[in-house]
Amino acid sequence: MIKALRNYINPQISSPPDKNLLNEIVYPYFNNNGVIVWYDGTQQTFIDQGYKGNALVYSIIRKIADKGKVCPVYVYKESGKEKKYKGAKYSAKELNRAQSLVFRTKELTDVPVSDPLKTLLESPNPRQTWSEFLSDMFTWYDTSGEIFIYGMTPENGLNKGKVQEMYVMPSNYVELVQGGTFEPVRGYKLAIGNQSIEIPNSMVCHIKTTNLTWDLQGSQLRGQSPILAGLKTVQGNSESVTAQTNAYQNQGAKGIISPNVQNPEMWPTPAQREAIDNRVDERINGSANINRVVASSLPLRYDAIGLSPVALGIIESQNMSLQTLCGLWGLNPVLFQPNATNANLEGAQKALVTDVIMPRLQLFEEKLTEWLTVGYGPEYVIDFDTSSYAELQPDIELIFKTFGNSPAINLNELRTMVGFDESEYEGMNDHWISSSLVPLKDALNSQADFVDFQE
Repeated sequence: MIKALRNYINPQISSPPDKNLLNEIVYPYFNNNGVIVWYDGTQQTFIDQGYKGNALVYSIIRKIADKGKVCPVYVYKESGKEKKYKGAKYSAKELNRAQSLVFRTKELTDVPVSDPLKTLLESPNPRQTWSEFLSDMFTWYDTSGEIFIYGMTPENGLNKGKVQEMYVMPSNYVELVQGGTFEPVRGYKLAIGNQSIEIPNSMVCHIKTTNLTWDLQGSQLRGQSPILAGLKTVQGNSESVTAQTNAYQNQGAKGIISPNVQNPEMWPTPAQREAIDNRVDERINGSANINRVVASSLPLRYDAIGLSPVALGIIESQNMSLQTLCGLWGLNPVLFQPNATNANLEGAQKALVTDVIMPRLQLFEEKLTEWLTVGYGPEYVIDFDTSSYAELQPDIELIFKTFGNSPAINLNELRTMVGFDESEYEGMNDHWISSSLVPLKDALNSQADFVDFQE
């Protein structure tokens, strides 16, 4: 009541137009008190039941990581010209990607071999190469839906504010530390066992997938793992594998042989049953008795008590799981089918690069550039060289057919598109036109005879 009277007597001035109203609604209780935003614990489930506990999930994640980690990284500086390179590089059209190589030579300039940012990316930390570091990024991103990269950054000296070493932290042990309304995330807490440390926000690069779970605890600030959407499918696939294993391990008796007579006096005694078991093992069971015909002095019947994995639908269930789980990561199931045709496999491998690897690389590239250039300078450009993938190699015949006779492209630009180095020969940077072409106005003013085909 007192607060209401005060507001009536001294009305509050409305919020300034640059105030973040979304933060006011979502993070009103983030008061710089250092409270931890606890994740719900399913991150460990994604690792234990997914990456570590399911062969298919592991195969999918490794397929992406192994293909992604071979992409080299380069460091350039902007030349101040138009920025067409990045858009063309990640284009789905082959000719646009070929043109991006020309844009790169015009828009970006190389940095010296000793450049500190170049050195950092070539060797992110003393224990990892760039390929190993990138493999960690892909693996955590596709397992937990997010990546936390710690950058060891000096607070004083010549390298103040410049990341000197980078490490991918285990997402399942990273927690978000609440800040205030204007900075929802103050930092990150790495807690392993009884050891924990809080890391400032500026020293961590957080890359994540979209999470539609919005709440006042900040769940939307974490990424969502693909495994979460397919958790039941993962469990079903694991159960089917267990069932198939049990079917092979616990084969035991597949059926029962009994006398096909109604008179109990003709039923075998326990001693006779044991003799029949031994006789069956000797004359029927085993690979040596395949297709063998045996005789019996008594009418017998056989009742099956076990079903094969095929009859139980286990194999069909595993095939359905393959389709569903591959869809969670955007992969074509053909990549895991041993009887796939070369044409289908080639298309699936190219789709792996264009539809899965390239979007991830583009995201990683943007986030690393945003994070690292704070200390090193905005003129730097971090570039993943996607042209190194065999699946994206340009169709030389198509390029020459499209640009070979175009006066808009010079010969060195054409060489760059097909992956050749520029030539220093005279005229390679000139624009050439066919000698048979003349301007339209010259053709109209010529004295050539025209035949009128009118009737």
